[in-house]
Amino acid sequence: MTSAEVVGSVCVFLALVLAASVVTKLSAVARGEVAGLLALIPGPRHLRKQMLVGLLMLETAVTLALLLALPVGPLSATVLFAGYTVFISTVPEGEPCYCFGGSFELGERRVSRVLRNVVLLLLALGATAGVWSYGSDTASPVAFGAALVTLLLVFSVEALVRASQALSVYQREVEAGLTDVVERGERC
Repeated sequence: MTSAEVVGSVCVFLALVLAASVVTKLSAVARGEVAGLLALIPGPRHLRKQMLVGLLMLETAVTLALLLALPVGPLSATVLFAGYTVFISTVPEGEPCYCFGGSFELGERRVSRVLRNVVLLLLALGATAGVWSYGSDTASPVAFGAALVTLLLVFSVEALVRASQALSVYQREVEAGLTDVVERGERC
């Protein structure tokens, strides 16, 4: 891989993360689960819906800038992830941050959210430096494939960790006699 392809794959990876964020937030809105998301948006209550629309438009614009290999893309992603990192550090422990529509990160620990965003921020910073030094080849099938595989691996590991955590909690409940196995199975 060339340096431009490495930078391109990082840009595509960040774009896919932001696209997933937009899609999951839109699906949360479609399911009518927007109250929690709106409650976390700072500012006057009567402007929160407009602010949510603005946020979705901003995430979409940064996604497109990253995919189109515009030099402003990684810089915009850096600013966006820096803001998100500060914001999610204020969300109470155990509450969803709604980075991915609320359903994905339910019960997620604050430290893992902040760590996730610090990693994304560092990737965006690296892409910003790389795009100015080497350019960005997001059109390369190698760059796109590497980014897609990386994103799938990250989400797969995340899903496995969550499944493991849920199983551990369930096992403790069963061992403590707090959950009836049959009743729990019927609810799932």
